[in-house]
Amino acid sequence: MKNLSTKHYKTARCILYAEDKFLLAIHHHAKAKSKGKWGLPGGHTESGEHLEDTVRRELTEELKIHVGDLHKIGDYPHNDRWHRIYGAECHGQIQSFDRKELQEIAWYSLDQVFGLHESHQLHAGWEYAAMCEFERILNPVELI
Repeated sequence: MKNLSTKHYKTARCILYAEDKFLLAIHHHAKAKSKGKWGLPGGHTESGEHLEDTVRRELTEELKIHVGDLHKIGDYPHNDRWHRIYGAECHGQIQSFDRKELQEIAWYSLDQVFGLHESHQLHAGWEYAAMCEFERILNPVELI
């Protein structure tokens, strides 16, 4: 295993949230162990590209959407590389998606995502934890 202490980002991905649901996608290009598993939209960074720009470009390419504010959720390791995860609220409907990149997309409640996590149907394994973190950002607990 490579040393993950120096962060080298492989991808930037985005948790999309709308009406108490989160968008997941099955990517066509997934490696054998991840085939048919649900993951987050996003993709590989291009040389010199900022991570936020990667997310915006990938959302436009894959889902034909533009998002407003991006919330940095965190950095998560997978396959010996770091993946920057952002969150964004999705306003409006996704009318179509790039079927060359994505096999399927679907909206899931957080409870449903937990079920996918428990049944090992998530691509990287940390998607549920990242969604919980984004939900905390969207709905902060008020302290009395």
